[in-house]
Amino acid sequence: MKMKRLTLILGCVLTLGLSACGKEVADESDYQELIDENLIEDTVTVEDGGDEEADIPVVNETKEGYYKSELTGEWLDQSLTGQRPIAVMIDNERTALPHYGTSQADILYEMTNSTMNDGITRFMAIFKDYDNVKQIGSIRSVRTTNLQIAPEYNAIVCHDGGPYYIDRFLSNPYVEHLSGGFSRVNNGKAREFTEYIMAGEIPKRLAANDINPEYNEYYEKQPHFKFCLTTETVDLSGASD
Repeated sequence: MKMKRLTLILGCVLTLGLSACGKEVADESDYQELIDENLIEDTVTVEDGGDEEADIPVVNETKEGYYKSELTGEWLDQSLTGQRPIAVMIDNERTALPHYGTSQADILYEMTNSTMNDGITRFMAIFKDYDNVKQIGSIRSVRTTNLQIAPEYNAIVCHDGGPYYIDRFLSNPYVEHLSGGFSRVNNGKAREFTEYIMAGEIPKRLAANDINPEYNEYYEKQPHFKFCLTTETVDLSGASD
């Protein structure tokens, strides 16, 4: 079946041979109108599973002075475009509560920290605009899983030490990290629950450790996610729980 030209909404699923995820463009004049309105910047050609090919418009959404975050699809100040995110190890033990900064994370991973302590989990919170977060933590040690996931975002890992077997992962050229030395907050708890990252701290630490705050050669430019247009409303009423 030959596919018709579609205006894609990022985040929708394209079923080959169907146009359920977009609006049909009736003819070339309609298609040109969308280009003139800056809703489409180019097209890509994909195979439809048969002998035919289809031109799929690529959505171009712009806002002066801003760019769409590669992590969330939200508008961020243009100055942050090339800034690498940080991936922060945050304690999830009962004693460590309350958490600080987790509600402002762009992406939040929760993973089992160890099989030797009743399967307790730990958070790895990824922040792009980290300097706008007043306090993050409390900060704890890292595990090998985190050092494999964080590089997918070219993120700088922030933690406080870890077991001996993380050393060979830390030695990988695509892993950069800051370990310990963050701010201590007198919260009446044991020392391991008192370490936090405060606003303005990361840029100074990166400079002191000669770590480039901008995306480097290990950054995978292919995005992790596709997002809907900010002008579109997605109906999730039929979605399952």
